[in-house]
Amino acid sequence: MRTPDPGAHYGGSVELPWFVWVAGVSFLGSLAPIFSVELYLVGMAFTRPELPWWGLALSIACGQLAGKLVHYAAARGVVALPWLRNPRSALGARITGLVRQLEALSAQRPWTCAAVVLGSATVGLPPFTVLVPAAGAIRLPLRVLLPPAVLGRTLRFAVIAVAPGIFRDLYL
Repeated sequence: MRTPDPGAHYGGSVELPWFVWVAGVSFLGSLAPIFSVELYLVGMAFTRPELPWWGLALSIACGQLAGKLVHYAAARGVVALPWLRNPRSALGARITGLVRQLEALSAQRPWTCAAVVLGSATVGLPPFTVLVPAAGAIRLPLRVLLPPAVLGRTLRFAVIAVAPGIFRDLYL
């Protein structure tokens, strides 16, 4: 009697869909920003024109936001950084005071915070890499952070994903 192949039960090797790979690369790039996810997106859009631009944009936005949520959680206190909030040091006292002021502002004006998040997620001012941990430090609720972040990142990456196709159509 023949022994069944364990891989045959699952249809052989498992190949992940392209959007999972794109989101995974974006996630890893978000955790440790050692490469530009924007350049990766341009490369994918230019070399794989069969992939939908909106799918690339959404996959990269989701992957990147998942990675940024790790930074948000760390700033919320999952990872303790005692030197940062040590009120005994001059830097710690300043940071603690600033965090308290921003916490009060975010509680009083959540729409202002949402507008800042949208601007940062879309055009990068203030830098989104800095804004997300700052939002965690001031305890900005996820209901205020996530909707404008998803919209802004998706818009940003959609514009970037469309650009190579326009360039290819005009000049190649």
